[in-house]
Amino acid sequence: MPAPKLPGRLGTYIASSVAGETVRAFIPPPLPPVPKLELDGLYHHLERASQSLGRFNSMTNLTAACGHAMLGVTLLYLAVQIVTISLAGYAFARLSFPGRDFIFYVFLLQLMLVPPILIVPNLRTIVDLGLYGSLLGVMAPYFASAFGTFLMRQTFRQIPRDFEEAAVIDGAHWWQILWHVLLPMAKPGLIAFSLVSLMAHWNEFLWPLMVLNEPRTHTLTIGLATFALSTEGGREWGLLAAGTLLVMFPLLALFAVFQRQFVNSFMFAGLKG
Repeated sequence: MPAPKLPGRLGTYIASSVAGETVRAFIPPPLPPVPKLELDGLYHHLERASQSLGRFNSMTNLTAACGHAMLGVTLLYLAVQIVTISLAGYAFARLSFPGRDFIFYVFLLQLMLVPPILIVPNLRTIVDLGLYGSLLGVMAPYFASAFGTFLMRQTFRQIPRDFEEAAVIDGAHWWQILWHVLLPMAKPGLIAFSLVSLMAHWNEFLWPLMVLNEPRTHTLTIGLATFALSTEGGREWGLLAAGTLLVMFPLLALFAVFQRQFVNSFMFAGLKG
């Protein structure tokens, strides 16, 4: 029996007779060849993306050590955050004062607020303080963190008080207990919060766009968005993909290095499941 031919995309039917019965089989079309990865083209796009993004001279220059300025500013307010959440977490976990639990629950209400709701009041505060258009104005609203305070409180509560009592017997003050006893044991929680904070603020777009008004102070996300909307990068999909890869690479590297500590921190803090 002749085999009916179908269009190349659909394949071919083959009919044959086996033991007096007609058997029909369908042969699918051959798979298309696997495209070959051209590393030279990838390197070319990465180089062009690095040069193009560097022209924006934003808070970071991507071509200078993967955005050393942006990373420096991010690490600056991350250091301030670690100080504030450590002190607040210690106060809510170890100190006894009237209304402690009520204040803590009120403090956690910040987690229920959508960040765009706070843009207008925060922007008015930044203008009144004279920080509009500066990198300090971008960092100021994030110097405290309700999530970080909650995470450190849970972490400190999981540490036995025997270590603190031994330090008190040796004559240590509260700040020495926090620095030399609690914080070293709470390192997984600090690493987890640092990763979450870095990822959130490295990718921040709306708030820096509202505060910064000069191209030389724009963040890397604003520079990438501006480049994507420009004439040069509008149709260069390979160039845009390479630029996006360069922007997200530091975060991928950090998570790859500290992913075990990130998971262990939530297990240690009693947040698993």
